[in-house]
Amino acid sequence: MYPGAGPIDGMALGNDGMLYIGEAAGNLDRLDPETGQVVDLGQPVPGETRIPALSLGKNGKIYGIAGFLEKCHLFCYDPQQEKFTILGHIHDEKTGIPLFIGHDITLINEHRAFVGETDTANRAGYLWECQF
Repeated sequence: MYPGAGPIDGMALGNDGMLYIGEAAGNLDRLDPETGQVVDLGQPVPGETRIPALSLGKNGKIYGIAGFLEKCHLFCYDPQQEKFTILGHIHDEKTGIPLFIGHDITLINEHRAFVGETDTANRAGYLWECQF
């Protein structure tokens, strides 16, 4: 990303006891804290870098933001099925303004989340409500 920044961008603990790690390169990894084994689960949004925010849903799925610089997508990873679902590009439907960089996600339920935005250059960062 930039000098001094590491490859880990975000983390969440799953219901299965595994740590899910979002990489700056855009991949999601699963770390077994008992054995130290790391499994690369893949890129939720092919071609996009960064996974800066992850959160565990009450349904056991991992929700996150993949992307950077206005190309941010909400995604879901189902550990049971080992499957990614892209829930959509995060943008305001009225103005067309896209999420610049998402740095935090809080799930309300499996159809609604709040995302904190950061590092915007030309406006104050927004608090985004995402419904999916």
